[in-house]
Amino acid sequence: MTDIKKPRPDTLLKTNFEVSSKIDAFYTGGKVQFSSEEDHLLCTCNDKIQVIHVKSGKVVQTLQEEGDVVSCFALSPDDKFCVTASKSLLLRQWDWMNGTQIRTWKARNIHRAPIASMTFDSTSTLLATGSSDSTVKVWDIIKQYYTHNFKGSSGVVSLVCFHPNAQLLHLFSASDDCKIRIWDLKTSRCLAVLESHYSVVTSLAFSHCGQYVVSSSRDNVLNMWNLSNKKLLRTVPAFEGVESVVMLPIGIDCLGCNDKSIEYFITAGSKGQLRVWKFSDGKCVFSKTILQAKNNKNKESSKDESGQQIVHATLCHTLGMIAVVTFDHNIVLHELASLTRTKQFVGYNDEILDLCFVGADENHLAVATNSSQLRIYDLTTMNCQLLEGHTDTILSLEVNSNGDRLITGSKDNTIRIWKMTCETEFKCVAVGVGHTHAVTTVAWSRLSSSFVASGSQDNTIKIWNVPSVVDNDVPVKMTVRFTEKAHDRDINSITVSPNDKLLATGSQDKTARIWVIASGSSLGTLRGHKRGVWCVKFSPVDQCLATSSADSTIKIWALSDLTCVKTFEGHTSSVLRICFITRGMQLISSGSEGLLKLWTIKTNECLKTFDQHLDKVWSVAVNKSQDQIVSGGADSVINVWKDVSETEKEEAQAALEENVLKQQELSNLIGGKKYLEAIALAITLNQPFRVLNIIKDVLLVQNGLEELTKAVTSLREDQLDVILRFLVEWNTNSKNCHVAQTVLSIILKNKTPYELMNRSNMKETVEALIPYSEKHFQRMNRLLQQMEFIEYTWQSMKLSAPLTSLPQSIGEPSQVVSTSSGAEDCRLPRITDNSPEDHQASENIDLPSSPVEVNYTNGRHTQETSEEEEEMNREHMADIEGETEIHVMKKRRKTKKLHEEVPQERKKAKHKIQQKKTKKMRTETKKEQHKKKRKTKTA
Repeated sequence: MTDIKKPRPDTLLKTNFEVSSKIDAFYTGGKVQFSSEEDHLLCTCNDKIQVIHVKSGKVVQTLQEEGDVVSCFALSPDDKFCVTASKSLLLRQWDWMNGTQIRTWKARNIHRAPIASMTFDSTSTLLATGSSDSTVKVWDIIKQYYTHNFKGSSGVVSLVCFHPNAQLLHLFSASDDCKIRIWDLKTSRCLAVLESHYSVVTSLAFSHCGQYVVSSSRDNVLNMWNLSNKKLLRTVPAFEGVESVVMLPIGIDCLGCNDKSIEYFITAGSKGQLRVWKFSDGKCVFSKTILQAKNNKNKESSKDESGQQIVHATLCHTLGMIAVVTFDHNIVLHELASLTRTKQFVGYNDEILDLCFVGADENHLAVATNSSQLRIYDLTTMNCQLLEGHTDTILSLEVNSNGDRLITGSKDNTIRIWKMTCETEFKCVAVGVGHTHAVTTVAWSRLSSSFVASGSQDNTIKIWNVPSVVDNDVPVKMTVRFTEKAHDRDINSITVSPNDKLLATGSQDKTARIWVIASGSSLGTLRGHKRGVWCVKFSPVDQCLATSSADSTIKIWALSDLTCVKTFEGHTSSVLRICFITRGMQLISSGSEGLLKLWTIKTNECLKTFDQHLDKVWSVAVNKSQDQIVSGGADSVINVWKDVSETEKEEAQAALEENVLKQQELSNLIGGKKYLEAIALAITLNQPFRVLNIIKDVLLVQNGLEELTKAVTSLREDQLDVILRFLVEWNTNSKNCHVAQTVLSIILKNKTPYELMNRSNMKETVEALIPYSEKHFQRMNRLLQQMEFIEYTWQSMKLSAPLTSLPQSIGEPSQVVSTSSGAEDCRLPRITDNSPEDHQASENIDLPSSPVEVNYTNGRHTQETSEEEEEMNREHMADIEGETEIHVMKKRRKTKKLHEEVPQERKKAKHKIQQKKTKKMRTETKKEQHKKKRKTKTA
C-alpha cells in the first residue's frame, strides 16, 4: 500500500491582536510608601504618582494632574487619602483607591519654593511640609489651612517627621545645614537643635519608649540621641553612607535578633548591605550583602568604588518583610527571617534591546535592556530576576527549542548560556570568549541544541559547540567549531534553518548571505536591498528566507535560485525585526516609527497596523502556540499582545445572528401595529430611518400624536439621547423635517431646560439643529407668502357688489335699450359719470360677449352696432335676469376680460396705422431719391 499524504488542515489567518498586559516604567526615583495594610505601594514616576498592587505587580491607579509635575507626596496612616505637592505650589488631596481628586488648595502664598518633604502625624489630621525655601509648615488637613510656620533652617528641608507619641506634638526636621531641629507645636518654638552630623541627615528612627532616636547620615556614622535632655547618647561608626534606619519590633523573628527582649534596628546604605544592630550598645550583630558590586575591568579603581547603593528601606510588618529601593529604580522585598529576596519589582527598564519567551510553559520573559543585567520576568506575578554575569550591555538573546536554555551576546565580546533550574531560576553554565568586538546577534540550533551561532561587529561569525555536561557552579568555556569572515561591515542578524543545515546572516553592507553549517562555506549572497539588512528569518515550512532592511522594505528570497520573489512595502522607516507566524503564511514586522504590521504573504497585503509604541521597536517575539506576541522598544515599554482573531470572528457571528433575530422581532412588532415597542427596538438596533418610518406610521393612525407622545416620553435616557442624534440626521432633509420637528416639539414640551442642559451631547445637537431649522422656517414662510398672494388674487377677481342687487342694476339699462332707439345716448352718462353711485352701478353692467369696436375721438367715445347686434344684446340681457348666481359670476368675468381687451385692441390698431404711415413715407422718399438720380444722369 502506498502512503497518502494528508492535506494540511486549513489555518485561520490572524487578523488582529490586542494588548493584554503592559510592562512599563512605574518608578523613576523618589519616595516610596506602602499602605497601612501593605497590599499597595505608592511611588513617584516622572510627573505622577503610581499605585502598585503588591501581589500582582500591576499599576492599578495613576494620580496625575495634566501639565503639573508632582514633587512630593504623603499617604495618611489611615489610608483615607493621599496628598501630593506639585512644583506649581498646589496641594491636592486624592482618593487614591479611585484615582479621583477631592480638593485643591494653594501653598503659593505660604511656601515660596517647591515642597521637598512631607509627612502625616499618627492621627492623620496634621500634615507637615518642608520646602526648598528653608521653612517648615504644619497644616490642618481637615480645614485646609496652615497652623504653624517654622523658620530657622538653612537650605532645603529634606526631612520632616512627627514624634510617634501624638500627645507630645513634637516635629523633627533636618535640612542642608546637617542639623536636626525639634519644634514644639504647642508653643510654636524650637525646643532644641541637635548638632553632630557632617552631612545631610537621611532618616530618623524612634525607640519604642519614645525617649531615644537614631539618626543616619552620609557621613558614615549613626548618632543616638536622648530626647529627654536633648543630648547625644552615642555615636556608632557605620563605615558606609547610611540611607535608612528601620526600627524592628521587639520579639520579631530576624537574623541576628537572638534576644527577643531587647530592641534592634536595621540599616541600609551605599555598600548594598542590610545590617542588624543592637540598640542598647550599638553593635552590629548581623550583616548580609543583598546587592553585589558591579564587575569592573579595572580592579584598582573598583576598590575605591562602593557597590550598588540602597537609597531607601522600609519595614513591611504585616508581610514580615523589609523593602529595599536600589539606585537603579528596583524595589526588592526581603523576608526578615532569612533576609532572602522573595520578590523584586523593576521600576524602570530603560531601552529594550531584545526579548523572548522562556520556559516550558512560556510564562517567563527574558529581556535585554541597556544594562549588563539579564532580566527574567514572571508574567503572572511580575516578579523579576536580575542575573549578573556580563560586564557590559547585553545586545541580543535567544532561547532554545525546549525553552530551558538561553544564550546572550554582550558588548563585553562574550556570549553566555543560561540554564533554567527547577526553582525557575537561571544560572550561567557556559561562556564563549573569542570575538574581538561586541557580539550583536546570537542564534540557537533548532533540532538538537548542540551548537549556537554568533555574529559580531568584527565582521565574523562563529559556530560554538554547546557542552553536554555542565557544572552549575562554574561556567564552562565553549569551543569554536569554525570562524568565518562573513561581511564587510557589522553583522546585525543571524539565524539557523529549521533542519540545522543552513545559516543566514544580514549585515550593514546591504547584503544577506547563506552558509552551509557542515562545511562552513558560503552558498550565495542575496543582493537587492538599498540599505543595511537588520533581520533575517527562515520560513518554518517553505524553502525561502525573509529579510528586512533600513530601506523600509521586506523581501522574500527563494533558496533554490536565491532570487527575490516578493517585496513588501508599507513601513516608512527601517524595518528592525520580522517573525513568521500562522505556519509561515503571515509575517509580523516592527519598525523605527514605532509601528507593528501584520502581513499576508500570499496577497502582499498589510492586514493590520498596531500603534502602541512611542519609539523604535527593537524586538518582537512569538510564543510556540502563536497566540501571544511580545514587543519591546526604545520607549522602555514591553507590550504583550493577545490574538483575538477567532474571538472577533465568533463575536461578529453572534452579533449577526442576534441582529437577524431582532430584525424579525421588529418586523413582527410593526406588522402587529405595536409601534411603541417597535420604536424602542429600532433605536436599540441603531436604525434611524426605520425609526422615522415607524413614527410616520404612528402619525397616520387615529390619535397618532398622542400615541407618539406616549412613546417618546416612555423612552429611557440613553434611548432619548439616541433619538436626539437621529433628529439631527432627519432634520437635514426637507422631506423628513416635519417628523423631526414634531418629535423635537414633544421632547421640549415634556423635558425641562435644566434636564436637557445636563445631557452630554445636547450642545452639539442644538448647534446642528438650528441652521437647518432656520432654513426650513424660511422655506415655509415663503410658501405662506405665496399662498396669501393666491388668496389675494382670488379675492381681487371677485365682484364687490352683493348678488341680490344684480337684477336691478342690470334691468334698468336693458329696459332703456329695448324701449328707445336712442339707447346709446341713454347709456353714455351712466358709463362716464364720476359719481360714486353711478360708478358702482356701471360696474354691475355686463357688456355684450360679441366684439365691440370703440373709437376715441376728441375725448368722446361712440359705439357702432348694427340692428342685429342690438337685438342680440336685448335677448342676452333678458336671459341674464333668469340665470343663477354661478352664471352671473361667469358673465361678470367675461365682461371684465372684455374691458381689458378693449385697450389692447386700440393699441394694436394704432400700431398698425403708424406702421402703414411709416412704410408709406419710406416708399415716397425712395421714389423721390430715384427721380433725383435720373435727373442728375440726364444732366
